[in-house]
Amino acid sequence: MSFSRIMKWAAENPMTAVAYSVAGVAVAVPVAISGPVLAAAGFGASGIAGASLASGIQAGIGNVAAGSAFATLQSAGMAGYGAAIVNGFVQAAGVATGVATAAATRKKNKKNKDGHNDGDREGDKKDGDKKDTDDEEDEEDEEDEED
Repeated sequence: MSFSRIMKWAAENPMTAVAYSVAGVAVAVPVAISGPVLAAAGFGASGIAGASLASGIQAGIGNVAAGSAFATLQSAGMAGYGAAIVNGFVQAAGVATGVATAAATRKKNKKNKDGHNDGDREGDKKDGDKKDTDDEEDEEDEEDEED
């Protein structure tokens, strides 16, 4: 598959492309997601940030029990044992996002092949169109592969 064809597909399916991209980042580099989210919530490298969501929760909890979810998040923010746990959850969410996106895309494509085109993306073929441009691109790709 050529890069230009991938870019064309992404332009025609922006939400699906974003979902696959986020899923890929979550699986490959979970800290790119968990780090900023933890910091934004107030779980920083030097502990709980003042006047943050985390400090408000900690004030409500009082003494934080070792091994609790809050303690794990605090540890993750400080790059301790909790980082592996939180990053594992981020990776699992990435896999789930990828699987859910694939399932939704497959369902939508099956519906479209059955003649129930919902027309929700730009460039969808209408009933009167004679030739699918994807067929032309498939033929071009097959010719490129033969060379």
